[in-house]
Amino acid sequence: MKPILQNLIAAINFFTRLPMYRLMMPPKECYSRVLPYAVIAGWVVGLFGAACWIAFAKALPFHFAIILTMAVMVLFTGALHEDGFADFADGFGGGLNKERILAIMKDSHIGTYGVISLILLFIVRFGALTSISSDKVAALLISGAVVGRFIGVLLPNFLPYARTIKASKIQVGLTPMTTLQIVLSLAVATSTGYLFFGWMGLFALALAACILPVGVIYMKRKIGGYTGDCCGMMITTAEIAWYVAVVILDARF
Repeated sequence: MKPILQNLIAAINFFTRLPMYRLMMPPKECYSRVLPYAVIAGWVVGLFGAACWIAFAKALPFHFAIILTMAVMVLFTGALHEDGFADFADGFGGGLNKERILAIMKDSHIGTYGVISLILLFIVRFGALTSISSDKVAALLISGAVVGRFIGVLLPNFLPYARTIKASKIQVGLTPMTTLQIVLSLAVATSTGYLFFGWMGLFALALAACILPVGVIYMKRKIGGYTGDCCGMMITTAEIAWYVAVVILDARF
């Protein structure tokens, strides 16, 4: 059980800013095995966001409570996926070939594409969260965090890493999930969606998952693989796609 616990703590360390290292300092190689635990980390992030939303909503106007909830969730994750989203926008927006795209994504400075993409990201996120009834916001936050991470961490199963391991930000390679791990992660994602939104949750998951093959084809054509920023972009985009799908289905049915 110790390796499983170490991998889980590594995943929570990786996907959040919780100081789990105070309980246990996982070996560096554990960070290469965090993908199967992404959905669990999603539950941690989602529950934190839902708890903050409930607390804020009791004392503040609806829209202001949503803004503060979005802000604390970004702080809780260290803006990990938003950073990847912006880097992806800069790299693929400004790069004309693989070498240039990878160089731009590795640059710590943010460019025009990154700024605009983040503005649009938060506008869409805010619009989705304020377009559903207040009693469903917590459910949307939890399920979105789980679904987004499930879809996003599937990239290594379809694409090779586009850089060398030494050139990566975390200095370790992400180990693709086994078939059993994918099935278990899918079970967590689908049961989460169904728990909160019934059959609409399953349909919304299918719709959100459609961005995965599109992203895989695009990344393969442009850089021949994926990077950590690509995973961050996919997680963020899948989460937003889930929000939008649920809001649309909820309004219609």
